[in-house]
Amino acid sequence: MLIKLEKSSLLRAVLIADSVIQGKAVNSIIDNCLIKVFSDCLEIISTDKDISIKTNIPSESDSEGIITCDGKKLAQILKELPDGIITIKTDNNLMVLKSSTVKGDYKLITTDGEDFPEIEFGNFDLIQINQSQFKKMIKKVLYAAAHDSVKPVFNGVYIQAGKNSTLNMVASDSRRLSFTSEHIDMVEQIVNNAVIPLKTINEVYKLLDAGVFNFALNEKQCCFKIGNTTIISRLIDGNFPDFEKVIPKDFIDTIIIDTKKFINSLRRVMIFTKEPTYKIIMTFKNDVLKIEARTPEYGEASEEIAIESSSSQEIMIGINGQYLMDSAKEIDTISFRMNITGAMSPVTMMPDDTEDSIAVIMPIQIRSAE
Repeated sequence: MLIKLEKSSLLRAVLIADSVIQGKAVNSIIDNCLIKVFSDCLEIISTDKDISIKTNIPSESDSEGIITCDGKKLAQILKELPDGIITIKTDNNLMVLKSSTVKGDYKLITTDGEDFPEIEFGNFDLIQINQSQFKKMIKKVLYAAAHDSVKPVFNGVYIQAGKNSTLNMVASDSRRLSFTSEHIDMVEQIVNNAVIPLKTINEVYKLLDAGVFNFALNEKQCCFKIGNTTIISRLIDGNFPDFEKVIPKDFIDTIIIDTKKFINSLRRVMIFTKEPTYKIIMTFKNDVLKIEARTPEYGEASEEIAIESSSSQEIMIGINGQYLMDSAKEIDTISFRMNITGAMSPVTMMPDDTEDSIAVIMPIQIRSAE
């Protein structure tokens, strides 16, 4: 086969495909990228058996065929070649690359693509969603997901069709939770609630840009069609906890805090905390928030911030400063609300103009070990 195409489009497709390959498979052929050659396009496919990705790119070929190759090596070669048209000739388990502007041959070993597992990319009822809207939702919750929880449902992002054409997205590691909701047309067609693995969500997040994309869920899989790339992923088995029961409804105090001032003060005080708790003490009294941290190794720090409080009661709470920082960074309003339910009860944070995004953080015992 003799193939002609733009280097930049091939490089992008190979990088997308190679991003899901773990390189630890017993069946080594899925450590490669599958390349399906048609007369006017290529399909670059990869899988780790949990997630599969396919990208179509325009090309010209004198025949059709199917091969696999090491995606990482192919990407390395393409990165070092200048932009422009490249030609690829395949013969006798070799892929020979030539650039239109560089004099040289680059020969990469290939294998027969017929042994690559068959992947089904069809049979989904898709709805259209705004890319930037969905990407914003992911960003607001992703930080709260677990990465190594013994409960698999916490190692992903929960997607739920809510009321009145809203899509809910939730992530939690059992010590904190982040929730966001957006109005999305046709979301009622998503009949299954599901937990999408973090690896899949991260790949989707990288691809989302502008315009719309197509999305679907069935009982076992989800599908994302973003531009010329399609992602099929398994769903995480198990039931996500009822997150609405975790979000407090009754408070002893509601605080209004300047977002930027809070983040800056917290960042300075956190210098005097240590992993893994990053413990700080927040004291609310008379429209003043005092943020403190102390460790025997480093010393101590404290700062005061003017706030608006709905109570004159003094409240002292121990909490993970990094969790506060992660939540505060995702608030895009000038000020935010912090709802207090008690010294040893969850704290909630949300923008001051909406309840469509909420962070919930569990407290730490003030006298607990650092």
